Amino acid sequence: MHWIPAKLLSRRKVFVLFWRFLQAVFVVFFFLAIVAVYLNVNQINLKKTYRIDLKDELASSNAGGGGGGGNGLMTPNCVCPDSKAAPFPNAVEKKGNDVGVVDLLDGFDNQAYGRFRSAIEKTEKTQVQGLACVPGAEELCFQSLPYFGRVIVHFDLKGAVPRVAYLEWLLHVVARAGATGILVEYEDAFPYIGTLTNASSKTALTLSDITRLQTAAHKLGLTYIPLIQTFGHMEFILKLEEFVYLREVKQYPQGINPCDVRSMVLIEEMVDQIMDAHPNLQFIHIGCDEVYHLGQGKECAATDLSRDQIFINHVVNTALYIRRKRPNIRVLIWDDMIRGFPDNYLNDTQLTRLVEPVVWWYAFNPRDYLGQDIWKRYGETFGVAWGASAFKGATGPMRYWNNVTYHILNNRHWLDVLHSEGKDSKLRFEGVFLTGWQRYDHFAGLCELIPAAMPSLMINLLIYKYGKFDSLVYKEAAKLLECSSGFPIIFPTVAKYEANDLRTYTSCKFHGADIYTGLLYLRYLREKVLVLKEEQAETAGWLDPFHGPLGFSSPSRMHEAMGALQDTLDQFRLLRVNLMKLIAVYYDVYTAEEFDSIYVEPYLRLIEELDVWRERNLKHVHWPRRPLTFRGTLNASHVEESRQRPKAARRWGPV
Repeated sequence: MHWIPAKLLSRRKVFVLFWRFLQAVFVVFFFLAIVAVYLNVNQINLKKTYRIDLKDELASSNAGGGGGGGNGLMTPNCVCPDSKAAPFPNAVEKKGNDVGVVDLLDGFDNQAYGRFRSAIEKTEKTQVQGLACVPGAEELCFQSLPYFGRVIVHFDLKGAVPRVAYLEWLLHVVARAGATGILVEYEDAFPYIGTLTNASSKTALTLSDITRLQTAAHKLGLTYIPLIQTFGHMEFILKLEEFVYLREVKQYPQGINPCDVRSMVLIEEMVDQIMDAHPNLQFIHIGCDEVYHLGQGKECAATDLSRDQIFINHVVNTALYIRRKRPNIRVLIWDDMIRGFPDNYLNDTQLTRLVEPVVWWYAFNPRDYLGQDIWKRYGETFGVAWGASAFKGATGPMRYWNNVTYHILNNRHWLDVLHSEGKDSKLRFEGVFLTGWQRYDHFAGLCELIPAAMPSLMINLLIYKYGKFDSLVYKEAAKLLECSSGFPIIFPTVAKYEANDLRTYTSCKFHGADIYTGLLYLRYLREKVLVLKEEQAETAGWLDPFHGPLGFSSPSRMHEAMGALQDTLDQFRLLRVNLMKLIAVYYDVYTAEEFDSIYVEPYLRLIEELDVWRERNLKHVHWPRRPLTFRGTLNASHVEESRQRPKAARRWGPV
């Protein structure tokens, strides 16, 4: 190489080094690409495996009996009578301004409407220009900041326990949407033993089920928090004959007697069993909300303690017992019973050092209703607090469908509170709970089932994750739920849209999607039944509650009503059969029966009654003279008496 000039040699070395560098970069990128493909394939396979396992387990658990329904029910492909023509709302794809947020207000009174409209107007004023909003739901569009605290999803299991496999899938999907933990409210779904055996439902979870759920949560990085009622809402145990003596007011099983020393024996036994089943707890929630009859019992009335002191003593005793067993555990309580406590009163107790308040408010704007000073007060006393919004079960005890708009507004304003409050105070927000109530209390009927609220749950989790609601958030929620055509946010009513103007929502493939779709369809059919019963319907003047049962009506009008009545009746009957099968698959036959009795059967009876009246009318070829009666008491003397009644009335006055 001595004959090559030194200057050229140095250039060649530079070129060789550069070439080797490019080769190294290529190898690294090639290796990373292989790893990425491998991980993606594994993720897809895991998802397929998870879905197949859940499908098989739901089918096998249902066929084998389990919690209910040993009749071999399999999930139907669709609950619709005709999937090609089934009338479902599609306000998202609807063009124009025919549908507004206020169309969701059926069932609200005037005062609630005013609050709702006010919340909408405040949201409109704070919208950020330039966001790609969801068509038809522009009023809900907003831009804020992501929330990086804890986001906990509440699963209310009382009185209707979903299949464990379904709960595992729920953990998987909420983790993907940004949840950091779950709050599991057992009530009678926990498998108590010993003297507490009868406090458990006959369809309660088993200890192995609970271990399985905790394992799944741990693998997904979710904090597992059990909720145990220790003061109010203890109906599930105080309803029992053997525990009547522990009620504060003997007639009401809602609250335990805090002035009876035997009450703590029961509380401690419940706490022991719950904590033994959850060996790795960081948090435990002990309820303590809505203690309606506090201080009204004779034992408490005989003390010199105020109502607030009685409350604090009971909560402190419960929290102390828990902390003695596990010193590092953090105890949470609902805050509604302490909101009115004066600051100096709180500072003089152990309460602020033992528990953390969870401030719940499920209406539109928590700042308006809770006031501005609550955060400062809690900052100076507790130092830490949690918020609690709702994604379902907060718009009425008999609301089976989910008002997505309502919950978007609620969580949008909670996001503002989490960002704005505490900046200039001593308060630290630890996190927010997205509550999902299944019943308003133990004695209440079912409200929204979990599948009905999945779009709300996904959207509101993503609101905290991204700090906004726009079309991108909506699309990600639809992707998580595998809804290729999206899902409705705002629902038109039957009064505004005929069936052929509505769109079919059967594209979602998440577990429970058939229940979700069926409940949308149920809402449509129920409203259609009411329309048929309303005075505006064409047949109202001929199928009224008086002439209908008597068979006294116009045959031509009955023939006009035949098509709409028979079509609605056939759709309702088929929906009922399939929807009940689906609920039994994901819950049990007892839950299906309860849901049917509350939300389906009464409306089916209404339409069947109309059909019976119609058939009765069509059998007549001649009709009696008026007046008519179906009480069997009208005769000639009654007719004559009615004619004489105006004259006789003059004799009823003063003599």
